[in-house]
Amino acid sequence: QDPGPRCVFSCRRAATMPGKGSLERKEKRRREQREAKDLEASEEHDGKVPRTDGERDFHFLPTPELDELTGTEHEKGIDMCHAAFKAMQDYGITGCTLWQLRTNWKITELMKEPEFAGQRFVSILRRHGDIFHVEAEEHGKHVGSLRVRLQPRAESRLPGAEKLAEEMIAQD
Repeated sequence: QDPGPRCVFSCRRAATMPGKGSLERKEKRRREQREAKDLEASEEHDGKVPRTDGERDFHFLPTPELDELTGTEHEKGIDMCHAAFKAMQDYGITGCTLWQLRTNWKITELMKEPEFAGQRFVSILRRHGDIFHVEAEEHGKHVGSLRVRLQPRAESRLPGAEKLAEEMIAQD
């Protein structure tokens, strides 16, 4: 009839369970750790700037025009344009979504380069408006679902076309 130690144990356990205050302190500590990690990332990488509302996101850097780039940045910009052009040729006249184009292996590798850090892929394509037609963004529509198509006679407007011609000849 005596409940014995089992009742005492369960009562003690209930008394030591974390309460609302403990969970709030734990969440606060996690949020502070996340913000400190984001701050470290922003100091290491100029493209990642933490938001003030505590969400893990970063602001995109403006995408300069190709004429404004110099040295390796200019070369990488031309390489990106050529890679996107080649990938778009595989999709044909109907085009593809931005997400499909972004998953191309060559574009993925180029986007990892420091020259493109913090830049939006859609902005990179839009700076070549005479080559790529990117559907206008609408409110509520995900950017990855935007349609991308080649403009008529896009190959004649490619920057550094002689470099692309040499690469295509070398592949054949």
